[in-house]
Amino acid sequence: MRHLVFQKFLVNGQELDRGLLRQGSYVETLDLSGPRLILELLDFDRTLQDDYGVVDDAVITVVIDDGEKRGGMSFSEQFVIKSATRGANEMMKVQALAKPVSDIKAPATTATFLTKKTVQQIMGATVGGGDIDSFPLVDAFHVSPGETISQKLRQLSRECAARVYYLRGTWYFKQISKLWDQGPSNTFYADDMRKDRIIGGHENLYKTTLLDVQIPRHYLGWEITKGVIAESLHGDKAAEHTQYHQITQLNNISAYIAPAIRFTTDGDGAIKPGQKQRFRFSRSAQGKPFDETVPEYLLSTEVTHWESEQKYQTLVQAGDFRP
Repeated sequence: MRHLVFQKFLVNGQELDRGLLRQGSYVETLDLSGPRLILELLDFDRTLQDDYGVVDDAVITVVIDDGEKRGGMSFSEQFVIKSATRGANEMMKVQALAKPVSDIKAPATTATFLTKKTVQQIMGATVGGGDIDSFPLVDAFHVSPGETISQKLRQLSRECAARVYYLRGTWYFKQISKLWDQGPSNTFYADDMRKDRIIGGHENLYKTTLLDVQIPRHYLGWEITKGVIAESLHGDKAAEHTQYHQITQLNNISAYIAPAIRFTTDGDGAIKPGQKQRFRFSRSAQGKPFDETVPEYLLSTEVTHWESEQKYQTLVQAGDFRP
């Protein structure tokens, strides 16, 4: 029997009864907080824990395929269970993280010292490579025992005005500006049921005043021959001293993606983080057919594929690139 999203679950080589699933979410992210798996399973007489080993730190293999709908995703992924808790009504909630991401979040037991290397070489040495943009040479990339590779890669991505993330079997290290400059993957419509991709409901996330106060800074650094150096983008903002000694790095750490919108649409596995999306919000006002308070183009930063009792929806969060 084919299902809408989750086709099969295996723990310790044993296949779980697919009928125990009450609802499940597969969450993909444009950072190292995912991919995540959230399941609610019916657990009679503690069978999942005692007989199948659905416990913290166990590895659960999931076959994900939405071929019954649009057919935008089909793959198998291993997840490490971070929490398996049993609540009321014989229900167990399982929260897990994709194993490749979980592995680099563990404290390092040996040191990694890389100097004058490309990002491609650093990614090759730490996670085995992937889809990686071109960047200038990195002066130093060090992971000491007790530190995590994920923390260092996240720091490196910020210094490069990039995002590092794992998605459907591939590691990515992509410039935010290049993601932003790509053509739109989809066009979503609100209040126009004749179109192919419809926004079922949405929430505006813009908090411009708060963002302007908390995020942009006039970053300063120190260069051994030039003395104090400063980024060139936000001279009117509050100053903040950093450890960086290159103006390029100071400019890069200013880049961020401002959360703009969260919306639901029919289940669609082709929607991923890192895609540029186009939005059309219709209005009835003459001469103003579209709501222009929502930007026409945004970058998807988190995508949740959710299944519950033969219902499949996709929840998307998207943001606006701010250099």
